[in-house]
Amino acid sequence: MKPCKKCGAENRNKSGNCIPCSRASGAKWRKANPEKKKANSADWQSNNPERARINALAWARNNPEKCRINAANWSKKNPNRCKANARAWRKENPEKCSVKAARRRAMKVRAIPSCGSNWFEGLLVKEVYILAKTRSLVEGKPFHVDHIVPLISDIVQGFHCSSNLQILEGSKNCYKGNRTWPNMP
Repeated sequence: MKPCKKCGAENRNKSGNCIPCSRASGAKWRKANPEKKKANSADWQSNNPERARINALAWARNNPEKCRINAANWSKKNPNRCKANARAWRKENPEKCSVKAARRRAMKVRAIPSCGSNWFEGLLVKEVYILAKTRSLVEGKPFHVDHIVPLISDIVQGFHCSSNLQILEGSKNCYKGNRTWPNMP
């Protein structure tokens, strides 16, 4: 076997360089030619759509945190498309929306503590919802009533009572979801 043209190592490939030298050379070329690299990549993806899809799925499976960050960044940059996509999904999946709404109603009923069944607690909860709606009208952006400790979570279940409610800006509430709460494990 002939030695590498660059470093003299014995392990040589078709280009005449060893694998580490070939990779370094390729990285140098990609850094110097980002537009050509992008065009080559797009060309390969269009010629190999199934393989590109498999590679993208594998990358997503191995990089869930980066996927979440990328999705959040895309959502921030494209709020109108997000809303349109959500609207289209709801229109195409009315049965899933109904199931989700029914499940949430059931969770709320089960999450009302016995002390929450009195009329005063019901009045306080109602006032929080009225205040959120009023704040939305006054400030011109949506505000949601958020359960501080979520009603539906794999780890914990909060109560549907006034002490577990807060008013949050709609986008912050949607971002929070049921993933975070105070003193979470």
